[in-house]
Amino acid sequence: MSRTATVGPDGTLPPADFEA
Repeated sequence: MSRTATVGPDGTLPPADFEA
């Protein structure tokens, strides 16, 4: 589950837990 470290899964920032 690692898309981008700048944007969330829905294109929302900051990402909840999409970085780890």
